[in-house]
Amino acid sequence: MSSFYKVSDFTDEQVAELLNESILIVPAVSAGNVPQLAADLLLHSLGLRLVGRLSDLYVYPFAGPRDTPDGAATVNGGGISTAVEVFAGSGLTVVQVRSPPLPGQRRRFVEETLLPFVRNFRFAETLAIASSNAALRESLQGPRYQLLTPPVGIKKDTKAAADAAGLGSGNGSNDGDATTAALSARLAKLSLALDTPPEPAPASLEGLPESGIALDLLTAVADAGGKICAPLIYVYEGDNFGDAHEFADRVAAAAGIDIAATKAALPTPGRWTQPVSWQWVYGKSVPVGLEEGLYS
Repeated sequence: MSSFYKVSDFTDEQVAELLNESILIVPAVSAGNVPQLAADLLLHSLGLRLVGRLSDLYVYPFAGPRDTPDGAATVNGGGISTAVEVFAGSGLTVVQVRSPPLPGQRRRFVEETLLPFVRNFRFAETLAIASSNAALRESLQGPRYQLLTPPVGIKKDTKAAADAAGLGSGNGSNDGDATTAALSARLAKLSLALDTPPEPAPASLEGLPESGIALDLLTAVADAGGKICAPLIYVYEGDNFGDAHEFADRVAAAAGIDIAATKAALPTPGRWTQPVSWQWVYGKSVPVGLEEGLYS
């Protein structure tokens, strides 16, 4: 049974053309919500179109107004936002996960909702973007960013495994290593001094505190023969808008986007476009008393 439901604006053929061979980005609901915020920046800055929704059976119920780029008309029509939505365009597919899995349903969400979606389309690569709580990490002197590969012990990508899982064509045991090397090279364009070589993810969530579905998704896709890595950022909880802008740069680099050219063409050159919903994250500004507050 498919977990993906396209919107009526697109035919099956149009959806397949947009999604096949694109780079898939899936944010984890994790520390500071930074992956979701970074995904918001990318999909609004690049004008990605809503093409469908995924089943919300295993996540908390959610519905809200359709978001728009700040100061612009919506590119995705009216209606409502739902818990798990799929946006596509510009060679990217972004699954915006707006709601965390229900207690005890994290693996089922990955294996019965996300993995079937990955199998249905021939994605070039999958980026499981994630954050982890910097206050809980083992090494306080560790890098701010990491590029994680599937945990040690996951079977290597092979043509047989990929074909059997419906994940496109693998081309031998070095395929995953080649994908990781390509991602690492793209990230290195930002700052060689701040990047560390790709490394295997820890075997359990204790090594990635508050990282959500990232480890489960890495394991599930790799075990099925898919190409996947996880760009990760360590953050502290608080005002994480700045972290989101930084992480959007990293994710865009991992996806092979020309960041300088893309940001130069945005309404505010050099800065990712924020959605209008960000204006109310911390509530309304307190009115000044003599101007519009108590004594006005």
